[in-house]
Order: sequence, then C-alpha cells, then structure tokens
Amino acid sequence: MKHSLEISFLLIFICIMACKETPKKEVGNKELTVEEALHLAEKWIADQGYTTKKVDLSKQKIVFEEGEYATDTSKIIDLRYNTLRPKGLVAREYQGKLGKAWMVGFNYEPPENNLVRVVTMDSIGHIITMQAQNVRYDWMVKGE
Repeated sequence: MKHSLEISFLLIFICIMACKETPKKEVGNKELTVEEALHLAEKWIADQGYTTKKVDLSKQKIVFEEGEYATDTSKIIDLRYNTLRPKGLVAREYQGKLGKAWMVGFNYEPPENNLVRVVTMDSIGHIITMQAQNVRYDWMVKGE
C-alpha cells in the first residue's frame, strides 16, 4: 500500500512537470505579430542551447523535446549546441489545437536542403516547443 501511494504521487508529479508551460516574462496576453513570433523563437532557441550562445543552466529552464530525456541537462545542451542557425527563416500562422498559433522555421547548421526545424508557439507566446520532425521549407513559405 505504501509503495503504491508513493508511485501514485511520483506519477502525479511527473504529469504535472511534463504539462507545465514555459513562462515568458516579456510576452503579454496580446496576439503576436510575425516579427514578434520570429524574435521570440530566435531568443528561445538560443536560450535552449541550439545555437552557439552559452546557456546559463542556473537561470534557464530547459524544455525537453519529445523523446528527449536526461538527468543532467548539461548533456542535452552539449548535444543541441550549434545545431541550428540563430535567425529564423520563416514564420507562419496556423490553426493549432488550442486556436491560432505560430510556427517558425530554422536552418540546420550546416543547412539541409529544403528542411527546417520548427519551433511552435501559441498565439501569445506562452507555450513554446521544438517539434521533433523536420518540415519542408517550401511548404512553410507557400502555405499549402
């Protein structure tokens, strides 16, 4: 009984941590413009360790990608280091599960032919995630 209670609390804790949103202090409750979405995504990938910017783990909460697990987040930062170029190529508004949302495409380092990594966020920039799958750049530009 004692172990099942401990396991239940552990599972609840894991669910709460997995569902927790990424708070963004500089973003209010208004919908983002294309320029704001690009800027926020660029700052986010730098803060999450995908560029050459040094990440201060004492100040930055690392957001795990789908399928990414580690007890030591510095190892994740090492794997992410310099995998993306710091400037977003294209931002596209789309209809997400919770309403309007943004996707911002980033070139790999070195660039891949017609493939980008995509950061998605809600329309006000409160929930930001890196998508695990690649997206075709031409699809993002054309919007088809």
